[in-house]
Amino acid sequence: MNLTIEEILKAVTGQLLQGALEHRAQGVSTDSRTLKTGELFIALKGEHFDGHDFITETVVGKASGLIVGRSCNVQKLVSLRKDIPVIQVSDTLNALGDLARTWTKKNRATIVAITGSNGKTTTREMTATIVARSHHVLKPEHNWNNLIGLPLTLLRLRPDHEVAVVEMGMNRKGEIKRLAQIAQPHIGVITNISAAHLEHLRTLQEVAQAKGELFDTLTAESHAVVNIDDPLIVERAQRCPAGKITFGISAQAQVTALNIPPVAHNETHFTLQIGDKRIPIMLRTPGTHSIYNALAAAATATLLHMSPEEIQAGLNQFRPFPGRMETIRIPDTITIINDTYNANPTSMHIALKTLAQLSGPGRRIAVLGDMAELGDASQDFHHQVGSLIKKMDLSAAVLMGPHAHIVKESARAHGMREEALYIAENHEEIAQYLDEHVQANDWILFKGSRTMQMEKSLEQFLRLRSTAAKVIPFTKPAPLG
Repeated sequence: MNLTIEEILKAVTGQLLQGALEHRAQGVSTDSRTLKTGELFIALKGEHFDGHDFITETVVGKASGLIVGRSCNVQKLVSLRKDIPVIQVSDTLNALGDLARTWTKKNRATIVAITGSNGKTTTREMTATIVARSHHVLKPEHNWNNLIGLPLTLLRLRPDHEVAVVEMGMNRKGEIKRLAQIAQPHIGVITNISAAHLEHLRTLQEVAQAKGELFDTLTAESHAVVNIDDPLIVERAQRCPAGKITFGISAQAQVTALNIPPVAHNETHFTLQIGDKRIPIMLRTPGTHSIYNALAAAATATLLHMSPEEIQAGLNQFRPFPGRMETIRIPDTITIINDTYNANPTSMHIALKTLAQLSGPGRRIAVLGDMAELGDASQDFHHQVGSLIKKMDLSAAVLMGPHAHIVKESARAHGMREEALYIAENHEEIAQYLDEHVQANDWILFKGSRTMQMEKSLEQFLRLRSTAAKVIPFTKPAPLG
């Protein structure tokens, strides 16, 4: 970002308390620890922090300007530096979003916005990988998909960016609407709609309404990328005036997949069909669910005038994000599926099904943490996980969390052997149990909600096996928010 204080003042509808209108800010920061000289500092106030508390002499000395809230002690700032521009607003978070919207308008990049209950980040990365073959693409750092991360991503736009591929996350109504107001996407993608965030959104219909806010903001000049196999998405798309392109396994989809073989070791193969064109695809991630992500990315890339051959090359080049169906091989030919980033009922079902379907010898073991944000339905959904463990004919399950006993009792009630189910109290116990019980050729799935931090169990298990330095480097996923 490169704007004058006057332009910033107009964007955020604030009051200039001091400083010159012609001064410029190059870049934006909301973190006093990483603030660079010349950046505008916006003091955000959250549930557990207040950015105003971190406006020190060092911050004031580096910053090209400050955006503060009504409760800020402005006299203190003036005493630190009399010439620094200070803009006061009623809500600094809204100001951040409004500033990002203004900056996005000044750039000509095509904005692609992706949301959905599952597969957002993978679809985003697939799309960006394809489009980057012939365009200069901006994408988020880490999991920048909320009311802070999305604006900070868009404020990184430069004149040479042709496309920005952004992700929109939410856990309650109105958040996607606000994110879409900020980004004003030219292309909107909803990957799927399933049971997630039921703590605030009590029914699947409410989830559909919240995710569907993305389509609601599209105009007739925009395009919606529609999962034709998801009736809730199709329903939302019918109300949308934007042009549409459909994807799915259904033969009616404009972008579809054919010739899907059984799940291989750590790859997924299929034939991508776009119109009359058919091309073979190999994804370096296991599970047929990855095909839907690839189809959404291919449909989006088609709207951006990418050729089928460029789409093929981009999908073949794609590598899964750490913590999202990432495969790790260690000695004794043990294969780990690292899907620790997050979990909801649908993604849990998908991961367990993928584990069960993987070809090759060896036992299938699930290491599972609780699923969060399910509200009153939490017990029922954890009961379903127990039945899935038996239905998928897994060899064993290691469980952790307040609902672990529900999963265990459900699995037992459906016929799972007592000795095949183990409840651990902490990550260290999981790692120790696995180290003592795994065998050659085993396949081990690690999965749980973000709050369970199941990657810690994986890290400690690798450490016990003294292989952490020999496998694919393990990167912790960025925390939500």
